[in-house]
Amino acid sequence: MINTVEIVENAIELQYVSMKDCETKIPMLSEIIFLDINRKTLIKEGITVIPLVDIDYKKYRRKTDIKHVIKNITITSWFNYEAEQTCINVSKVLQDTLMNMLNVKCNF
Repeated sequence: MINTVEIVENAIELQYVSMKDCETKIPMLSEIIFLDINRKTLIKEGITVIPLVDIDYKKYRRKTDIKHVIKNITITSWFNYEAEQTCINVSKVLQDTLMNMLNVKCNF
């Protein structure tokens, strides 16, 4: 189950990536010592929480970028023949094998 912090991280990463793609100026980060804790009460009167959220926009972009990249591989002729005769999709086998070896799941 996804938690609130993950939702916030995804939202901030999406906003950041979108701003970069649109070449929008990214605002400077606020230093925690300059945040006004008296401005907003988040839990109950007298208690303010400033959540710290860790984002990795590069990792987010890799995770959400599902465009396909053409890669050439070289296999022997007899190997290709056998794969074709048994209707094996070499690209699919390679992709499935890589995903298994890298322990990643398909996002699409």
